[in-house]
Amino acid sequence: MEDDFLVRDCAADALHEHGFEVLLAANGPDALRLLEGSHVDAVFTDINMPGEFDGLGLARRVRQRWPHVAIVITSGRGCPDADVCCARFVPKPYVPETVARLIGEMTSRHPLLAVPL
Repeated sequence: MEDDFLVRDCAADALHEHGFEVLLAANGPDALRLLEGSHVDAVFTDINMPGEFDGLGLARRVRQRWPHVAIVITSGRGCPDADVCCARFVPKPYVPETVARLIGEMTSRHPLLAVPL
């Protein structure tokens, strides 16, 4: 989840260039709807989001319902709870290639990646 559409689109473009099929969501409920309707191997989300729940709330829900899904969390403010969600943390500003490599390491094949940014 990323409420800044420019950051969301930039991340999606970079990940697509690295061979990922990318689904986009602007908030937590939209991300959950995507997960319910698609086979997703990884989720990449920002922590700080307005609305019903933030990126950590999404990560917790994903971990409970889809334990096989890899989760990468990002934030410019740090992430003390990433381990609780069994997620990997990448601080902002991040290099898209680093995120792509990390997601590739966390998944065993070319993933369909939900980017609820």
